[in-house]
Amino acid sequence: QLGPDHRRERQVDRAQQDQHPAVGQRRHVARVVADRRPEAEFDRPDAGLLPGPPDAVSPPLFSEVIAESLKRRIASRELAKSALQDAQSTTRIWCEVVGDRPLVSYRRSDVSRFQETLIKLPKHYWRSEAERKKPILQVIAEAESRNKNYARLQNTTVNKHLCVIAPFFEWAIKHEKMQEPDKPFWNGFML
Repeated sequence: QLGPDHRRERQVDRAQQDQHPAVGQRRHVARVVADRRPEAEFDRPDAGLLPGPPDAVSPPLFSEVIAESLKRRIASRELAKSALQDAQSTTRIWCEVVGDRPLVSYRRSDVSRFQETLIKLPKHYWRSEAERKKPILQVIAEAESRNKNYARLQNTTVNKHLCVIAPFFEWAIKHEKMQEPDKPFWNGFML
C-alpha cells in the first residue's frame, strides 16, 4: 500500500508529463502483422499506431523555415527590414494558395499555381483591416464577382512576390533545409 507522500509524487509526475512537449506527439503508423497479434488488439482505437522513435523529427514546414530565413537574412543585412512586411504578405499568399507543407513536397506545379493566383489578384488587395482578414482566394472571387475586368496587379508586383519565393528555396538549399533538386522548380516564372 502506498503512503500519502508517494501518491502525491505520482500526481506531480503525471502533471509534469501532461505539460511535457513530447506528450501528444504525432504517432507513426506501424505495419500490423495479423498473425503476430491477438485479435482483441485490433479492436483498440489506437491499433496499429506506435509512438515514433524519440529522435524522429517531422520535416519543417514552409512557414517555419521561411520565418527563420527572413530573420537570418535581415540580421545579416542581406534583406532590408523594410522588405519584411512584403515578404510576410508573400508568405501568407503562398501558404493559402499551395499550402504550408514540408519543403520537399513542393513541385513546379505549386509555383505555377502561385503565379497564376498572383496574376488574378486585384491591384488593391488587403488594404483595409476587414480585407486583411479574408483569405486571398476570397478577395479574388469577390473582385471577379463585382467586375470581370477589375484592375489586377502589375507584372512588377507579381515579380516582387516571386522574388521572395525563388531566393528562399536557394537559401533553404544553402542552409541544408532541403536537398537540391535535379532542376530548380522555382525558376523561370518571372513575367
